[in-house]
Amino acid sequence: MGYTLEDEIRTGTPADRSLLERVARALLHPAAEISHLGTGGFACTFKITDDRGVAALKIIDPGLSERERVERELNALQRVSDDGIVRFLEHGMFNFEGVDYCWIRMEFVDGRSLAAELSSAVVFSALEAVELVTNLVHAASAIWAAGTAHRDLSPNNIILRADGKPVIVDLGLARHVDDESYTALPTPGTPGWMSPEQVGSSPVHRDWRSDQFVIGALAYRLLTNVQPFYALSIVDRWRAPAAQTPQPIRAIDPEIPSAVADVVERMLHKQPHRRYLALRTSGEGSWGEASGGEEHA
Repeated sequence: MGYTLEDEIRTGTPADRSLLERVARALLHPAAEISHLGTGGFACTFKITDDRGVAALKIIDPGLSERERVERELNALQRVSDDGIVRFLEHGMFNFEGVDYCWIRMEFVDGRSLAAELSSAVVFSALEAVELVTNLVHAASAIWAAGTAHRDLSPNNIILRADGKPVIVDLGLARHVDDESYTALPTPGTPGWMSPEQVGSSPVHRDWRSDQFVIGALAYRLLTNVQPFYALSIVDRWRAPAAQTPQPIRAIDPEIPSAVADVVERMLHKQPHRRYLALRTSGEGSWGEASGGEEHA
């Protein structure tokens, strides 16, 4: 059997949680409390409590990670300062059993991921959805203002605090818009929560407008309680943003204000230059209004 696109999308071995937890325990004081938060393709993140307080500690597997990706996350975390972005505290290297492991200590964000909320069938009112997206745009704007695109604003990477305010985490795919060093197989991002240009591996996938598309997809899901793209397989989820056009928002729920629906649908335009040049959060429901300048041809 040949190597398929699905194999390519699934390529990668998850980080070794058991090993990285041993590294974390060796790094910290024996009295520190450690609990697992999540495991990704190249790292594990733990909630830790020590004499310095509560924090999140990411331990990176040197056998799976790319130095460029680690450096990108560190650079992005240190460039950006906003209440809606996980706060960087410090980082370093730790030698464990003859191997050097990079670690990153960050603010611990107490809350549930947006993915967990959506999977538990939580329904957001139109007002709640607009407020959440407004706060998300405000936080993402801090990343964009630093000349960086997040490139993976999936519900898994958005934590909702107890007050409902979103916090963007996991900047491992973030990079400066002028950085052309990183490529992935087949493209970086989370299938189902990617822009058409990410799916197509377009050179503009590093642009902040790719993030804008994904925020538009999140807004669509929050407003309508319907996924913007329908797919059964992981391959179809990966292809969907380029292959499908979401049903008009007001066809699903006519009670949603037309001004809000128009904004979201423009954010979801297949062509990046047809989206907004900038997003702002001032004014009722105006997070998608054009804020000056002509659209690029």
